[in-house]
Amino acid sequence: ILPETSKTHALGVAERIRGAVAQTSFVIAETLSVEKLTLSLGVATFPDDLGEGGDLVQRADEALYAAKQTGRDRVCGA
Repeated sequence: ILPETSKTHALGVAERIRGAVAQTSFVIAETLSVEKLTLSLGVATFPDDLGEGGDLVQRADEALYAAKQTGRDRVCGA
């Protein structure tokens, strides 16, 4: 949650988080293997993405699934 943040800035923050994860190697304890992880993120902002009686978390979740369906390892806005 990013209070008082524009949609453009929120998408930029999400992209920086995704990029940081992509550049990080994670050691899996059970196998001691080094793995790269991908990250898909959905972003929704208030009031831009919220209709009357809408649910902001639901809109972000829909954007997340859109990111996964369009190739994963990406950021999508509602």
